[in-house]
Amino acid sequence: MPYLKAPLAACIVAVLAACSNQPAPPESSNATTAIASPVATASPTTAPLSDEGFMRSASAVEAGRYALGVIGQKHANSSAIRSLAARISSDAAESSRWLNAYARKKNVQITGHPTIRAAYQYSQLTGRRGAAFDRSFVQAIRIDTTIALDSFKQELRHSRDPALQNFAKRQIAQFESNLKQLPA
Repeated sequence: MPYLKAPLAACIVAVLAACSNQPAPPESSNATTAIASPVATASPTTAPLSDEGFMRSASAVEAGRYALGVIGQKHANSSAIRSLAARISSDAAESSRWLNAYARKKNVQITGHPTIRAAYQYSQLTGRRGAAFDRSFVQAIRIDTTIALDSFKQELRHSRDPALQNFAKRQIAQFESNLKQLPA
């Protein structure tokens, strides 16, 4: 079980709570806090996910994008990167709200926790500043977005749910736009 310093753990919990519209638990006074695997394991697969599986996976993707966007707004050196990070976190928060509402309507439980990949990327970005942060942020967003794009395209091809198909279309357009905005 990974251990994180209390400020980082509190930040991750706050980001997750903000993304899922649930209150964050009080911050622990311990020097370290155990995080009991609050991350989802969404990743592209060779077989298409069920619509329920896609909702869970998409929720994890959006929670991760939200967290990365928030840290990008705080630590980016470049104003262009800060602006992109703000757009990513705003889009992810909006998408998460839609997914949460739709999942409740369909009686599907989603956690709103980020993917393991995004949680790792977030932990790697927390200690970086300046141009080093910007390079690492761009790399993390490029990887995360490319993987998400594949997953959402697969959902678009295989889903029988018109609302999820429309959601996937909107997200695909956002992801493609985000990739075009990343510096080379």
